[in-house]
Amino acid sequence: MCIRDRFVLIVSIFKIDELFEKLKVPGYSIHLPKSWDIHGYARILLYFKNTFDCPRVPELEDDHLQTIWVKFGFKNSRAGYYCHTYREHTSNLGKSMQAQKEKLTLFIEQCENALYHGNPTENNEIHIIGDINLDCYKNRRLERNYALYSLAQQIQIFCNSNNITQLVTEATRAQYN
Repeated sequence: MCIRDRFVLIVSIFKIDELFEKLKVPGYSIHLPKSWDIHGYARILLYFKNTFDCPRVPELEDDHLQTIWVKFGFKNSRAGYYCHTYREHTSNLGKSMQAQKEKLTLFIEQCENALYHGNPTENNEIHIIGDINLDCYKNRRLERNYALYSLAQQIQIFCNSNNITQLVTEATRAQYN
């Protein structure tokens, strides 16, 4: 069975009080990050098929980050942890470089906690699906004049030390400025 069958879609959204009812899909439940309850603001949401048991792991989440953590596995296989995330960079959740570093550090801590969550003797498998909003296309993250160089290095060090690879190999968006 394909994960695509389980997770119908992940959507970037803003304030959706008035849209929440319209977003409902028969046979699926909607999950929002903890930041929704605290700030009334979400940049991601996740649809779960009602017939699929995929528990949220709220102890891995933070009130001020756009993350949704779930435990996921197939029958007779080891479970893994999946994170759906969006690195917020333009909202009231923190625009300054210092705020961005702090949020990225929190996100990396979430990932490190997931590696051993419920299994202190060996690493869990983790999958991260999301938008970190760092330009890594053609190794731009390695250029010292890149404005977000320190953030990109923070992510790269974490990925390298935990054998995490990026699956996106092409630009997903281009701007003409």
